[in-house]
Amino acid sequence: MKLSRMDRAAVVAFAALSILVIAFVCACATKPEFAFGAGYAFMNLMRSATALRVLLVVVGIALGAYIGAAAWIIAFEQGREKPQGPSLTVSRDEAGSVNISVAALEALVRRSVGEVAGVDEYEVRIAEREGGLDVTLDMSISGGARVPEIAEGVRDSVRQPLEVIAGMRVNCVDLNVTQIRPDTAHEPPGKNG
Repeated sequence: MKLSRMDRAAVVAFAALSILVIAFVCACATKPEFAFGAGYAFMNLMRSATALRVLLVVVGIALGAYIGAAAWIIAFEQGREKPQGPSLTVSRDEAGSVNISVAALEALVRRSVGEVAGVDEYEVRIAEREGGLDVTLDMSISGGARVPEIAEGVRDSVRQPLEVIAGMRVNCVDLNVTQIRPDTAHEPPGKNG
């Protein structure tokens, strides 16, 4: 969950307000005179019960630490982008390294394969082997399309972005046709009874 800047500001404001309330409770526990508005009974209880005062201070400090830590995590740690799964090293030299997540490579392949005519649905899996990529696609195709032509188009559409844009060598592109959908444009007309 990524919070907007306004949401994070609201969390910080709520945490600050909570900490002020906790500080007031702690102050009342140590100096009952701070509790003028809380009533005479509360002041008498606080004067006579030293253990209760100590307990209130400890609980107040613990609660303040908890709310402060939660606010810090929500406000500042949630906004940071975390890497999405495993990544592959594209290049490494004395200046540093370039890594691309497998999810980013799969998204690149999905965009390219989506432009190939005759391919209806598909799933992409990428694995690294011997310094290159093994790409596997499970796909369904339209019934009027020729499988060898689609295979050639899909392989070209996979290799080109991975090699040119991402700078990765492609070892192989394995295609698994899981379904051939009927082509409604070439079906013979139905018999009218």
